[in-house]
Amino acid sequence: MQELIEKRCHEDFSVLQLGALPPANYFIPFAPGQDPFAPRETSARFTSLNGEWQFAYYPSPRAAAADWPRLRQVFAAGEGARIPVPACWQLQGYGAPQYLNFRYPFPFDPPFVPDENPTGVYHRRFTARPRPGRRLHLVLEGVDSCFYLYVNDAFAGYSQVSHSPAAFDITEFLRPGENTLTAAVLQWCDGSYLECQDKWRLSGIFRDVYLLDRPAAGLTGYRLTAELAPDGAGTLRLNWDNAPGHAGDPCTGTAELRDPDGTLLASLPFEEGAPLSIPVEAPRPWTAETPDLYRLTLTAAGETVGEEVGFRRLEIRDGVLRYNGVAIKLRGVNRHDFSPTGGAAVTRAEMEQDLRLMKQYNVNAIRTSHYPNSPEFLQLCDRYGFYLIDEADLESHGSNDGYGLFIDGKQNKQGLAYVVSHPGFAPAIRDRVERLVRRDLNRPCVLMWSLGNESGYSEAMRDAGRWVKRFDPTRALHYEQSWLQLPGGTAEDVCDVMSRMYESLEDCRLYLGREDARRPLFLCEYAHAMGNGPGDLEDYWRIFYSDPHYLGGCVWEWCDHGLREGQGPNGRPRYTYGGDHGEAVHDGNYCIDGLVAPDRAPKPGVFEMKNVYRPLRVERTPEGAFRLWNMTDFTPSGRLFRCWYERTVDGVVADRGEIPTDIPPHGSVLVTLPGCEHPAPGTDIRFLAVRAGAPANYGAVDDPDVLGCQQIPLAPAAPAPEPAPDPAAPAPRCRALETGGWQVEGDGWAWVLDRTGLPVALQAGGRSWFAGGMQYCLYRAPVDNDMLVRLQWEKMGLTRLRPKCYRAAAAPGPGGVTVTAELSLGSEVCRPVCRIDQTVTVAPDGALTFRARVQAAPLHTALPRFGVHFALDPAFDKLAYFGYGPFESYADKHQASWRGVFESRVADQFVDYIRPQENSAHMGCRWARLTGPAGTLGIRGLPEFSCTATPYSVEDLTAADHSDAIFPGGRTEVYLDYRQHGIGSESCCTTLPDCYRFEEKQFTFAFRLESRPAAE
Repeated sequence: MQELIEKRCHEDFSVLQLGALPPANYFIPFAPGQDPFAPRETSARFTSLNGEWQFAYYPSPRAAAADWPRLRQVFAAGEGARIPVPACWQLQGYGAPQYLNFRYPFPFDPPFVPDENPTGVYHRRFTARPRPGRRLHLVLEGVDSCFYLYVNDAFAGYSQVSHSPAAFDITEFLRPGENTLTAAVLQWCDGSYLECQDKWRLSGIFRDVYLLDRPAAGLTGYRLTAELAPDGAGTLRLNWDNAPGHAGDPCTGTAELRDPDGTLLASLPFEEGAPLSIPVEAPRPWTAETPDLYRLTLTAAGETVGEEVGFRRLEIRDGVLRYNGVAIKLRGVNRHDFSPTGGAAVTRAEMEQDLRLMKQYNVNAIRTSHYPNSPEFLQLCDRYGFYLIDEADLESHGSNDGYGLFIDGKQNKQGLAYVVSHPGFAPAIRDRVERLVRRDLNRPCVLMWSLGNESGYSEAMRDAGRWVKRFDPTRALHYEQSWLQLPGGTAEDVCDVMSRMYESLEDCRLYLGREDARRPLFLCEYAHAMGNGPGDLEDYWRIFYSDPHYLGGCVWEWCDHGLREGQGPNGRPRYTYGGDHGEAVHDGNYCIDGLVAPDRAPKPGVFEMKNVYRPLRVERTPEGAFRLWNMTDFTPSGRLFRCWYERTVDGVVADRGEIPTDIPPHGSVLVTLPGCEHPAPGTDIRFLAVRAGAPANYGAVDDPDVLGCQQIPLAPAAPAPEPAPDPAAPAPRCRALETGGWQVEGDGWAWVLDRTGLPVALQAGGRSWFAGGMQYCLYRAPVDNDMLVRLQWEKMGLTRLRPKCYRAAAAPGPGGVTVTAELSLGSEVCRPVCRIDQTVTVAPDGALTFRARVQAAPLHTALPRFGVHFALDPAFDKLAYFGYGPFESYADKHQASWRGVFESRVADQFVDYIRPQENSAHMGCRWARLTGPAGTLGIRGLPEFSCTATPYSVEDLTAADHSDAIFPGGRTEVYLDYRQHGIGSESCCTTLPDCYRFEEKQFTFAFRLESRPAAE
């Protein structure tokens, strides 16, 4: 154990691995007669070392080395602590998790890391039977950050690169019978400077550990290229340029190829080092839509290896990426390896859960942000059908903060690129990129290699990219920061796509006019899904579909990275984020930025993405017909989905049915439907893509069988008529209140209005309905994408607005009692935010009509919302509405919803974002009803409004840090809005488009309240 102190490999640029085998392609050998395509655990040549290990935790390597004589005795006696493998030790009670986005968790002093460097010593026994001509290889697939390896207490090697496997031939260290394995794992090493990724910083042996029983002269490495010619012919080539070589004669054996149906196509002998070609007539191509896999079996030296092969062709011509000759679109997501209970230790079942859900939500591409995933994950992507942007374990984002913007008073021009420009890191950069490519080169799902993420650009990065292009010309190379300048140019000489992050809509539109348009544009990150998000997804895809130069993009990101810590006070699961574990330095809830919750429960954002990624799009022609587009790249619609329609009038279904058609990929058909030529006012038609083979289903897009829907309004609804006064109806009585305001009474009802004319109480049917009077509301509980603009909102005093009433008067008339008022809304320090001419009329039947003509002040920012808030007795717990549902809907986030009639319990409206924020609004409402034992309060838009009914107030949501600690306030909170500010992606650099910013200066907001007491 003295090697931790004496060798200090973990702070030595010149040492990346000691004693480790050279990197090679991933494969698992099986014994002859076994199925080489079965799970690897069934192989007779595979021995898992997962399970319970003995464990000791130390504050530093020095402390571990000093205690080694005692600890060795503890281990020999079978005593001491235990820890599961794979696992992250911070989640097993050792140390604390730390979430950081792009900063280093230690002083920036490469290659050095702190002396107080937590160290975990792992130990276990295993049985081995060394045999002549056989070798035993030990594989650790993922260890963060580095480890010193000991077999039978003898130093066997060292390795770093957390997310890449390290393999050791430990044969010479073994003895017959029981053996011991010890790994001293350090939390940080010089490699940690290249692993400054947006993730929980967790440590330990977090991926599988196993032994492989290999022949001394077995396969060491091979390369498969399944070529698909333009004429459809295929050739499978087997090469050995990836093999690091071994002692002895070349390995010889037999290669058998079978088609996806199991038919034997070829059985040929091979010799290691000699290329082998297998022609295949008209193979079925591998695509994300049609993941047809051929099976190659290699048998040699008493072992069998199975490889699933996909025939494919990629080319970039005239700035367009073509896959198997087709200009494809990447409907992607970014995905971290993450489990809410295991952290970086992700099980195969969790991987499969992600992929099944992604298929359900129309995803076809995954970026492995920001490191190689488990090799089993890639095999699953081959089978499920996903294009992979496979990323090297390389990010030095913290350089910008660590190195400093200014050095000795001069501006630092290296900034972000300091680490990758440091000559000491050049070998590690090349090593990390080579490890990625060599391991995964045989996987058909890999569409592009990625040099890494957010590390700046340097000669070392360029050198690694050039190596990739030489080694694998069959795939594209990606690196987002290819636009950064080098003295000799940019990364354009190695990068095949123009990859950008959070490009604005306008910049995307302008791309085609730039010189860069000779490369496809790919947004490797866009549409920040943090909290209530993302917004403006549909706008991006209208651009992407407009020209084949646009390759598509990957939403940031797939999953909220909240760590599960039991239940909170209100019984909801408690998920932690940055700062919840006592970290002095952290980045808060920036890890809660996914489309789905940590347990993969869907959030509204994933349905929004699903529908934007839908395979069917429809447009109405000027003649009144409908053009249906199949947005898939390779699959006729009939094989994937069936088309249905539903026509409604004022939310009531008039007719529905199937549209029998089979649309070619990228093709369209024109259809006419009955009743659509001269539609009645208020007519909408909704088209659905229902999974082929599923029963007819007209339900919500959260149904797994519904791949997407699109609603087209055929005729605008007639405006709600103002009720004509009934001359025979008795006029309501109106009297002034001593405390200011008025009480307006009628037959069985009474409204109390305050001094500004706003209703503060309603009596109907002998009961009091209101639990809180009506007030203007211009603030919303900030969504995560409001994190910058909320500072301006608070500076404007929007949380403390008070009305100033300049004049108010009540007057009876034939339509009832009308109270007019002239108001302003303002707070201390600032001038009033707006002025309002308000009219409130109470009709003889008790209906109250509210109308506000608003003049907003010239502000420096958009408003969060404009509307009113009041509270009802909590017994009003049922909501019905005619508007956009069933999901929450906002100006730039309503693609998953459609206009219809929806009903729900008020409690079920709440969207459980881990950090509470604005949620559950429904825009475009023509009417809404809240019902309880006392009766029904109806709300009618004049013409429309946005409606939110929830057990939680804006103040409740704004004050809370975690959803597991908020409780209903004992009221039904009702928010009626003229409009809200859009959602967008402004938490990550993308400015909200002007069309979604609430910057109107003059507008009128009106609605009517109607009470209907319950029958006695």
